[in-house]
Amino acid sequence: LSAVCVLGLGLRLWDIGRRSFWLDELSAVGTSALSFQDLLQALTVEANMTLYYWALFVWLRIVGFGADEGAIRLLSAVIGAVAIPLTYLLGRRLHSSAAGLAAAALLAVNGYHVLMSQEARAYALLSTLTVLSYVLLDRALQSGRRRDWALHGLVTALAFYCHFYTALTV
Repeated sequence: LSAVCVLGLGLRLWDIGRRSFWLDELSAVGTSALSFQDLLQALTVEANMTLYYWALFVWLRIVGFGADEGAIRLLSAVIGAVAIPLTYLLGRRLHSSAAGLAAAALLAVNGYHVLMSQEARAYALLSTLTVLSYVLLDRALQSGRRRDWALHGLVTALAFYCHFYTALTV
């Protein structure tokens, strides 16, 4: 699993800053570069991807507004790589360790997931929160504990604030 996770992270970091930002990335970075008050105002108009805008808001203040594309996209790459061990955990919970490892390996090298993890957009965060939501759903179904159901609900709500496409997975 460690080798698969390192491979997946490496693929997500490979040439991450090679391409220039495209229009949607520029929009996300521009929105997140706003002041706190202006971002609050902007999110009353564009509510989709709210959680990602806030994460990018913090990230831009860490790496700096003049950071290159690779440094800004690093947030998405790391978040996308987190989906790999979560996919292993989900596969192990639902079937077996071998199935979990196979699923994690497939996600690690999935070209589309790698590409989405290399963009300053909410899709990597959405996939990671969605997988975590399913892990917590399985745990809640197995245990029946209120705490597990509450965690599942919280992560699913965060996924919805990350992107409205979450409604399709619910």
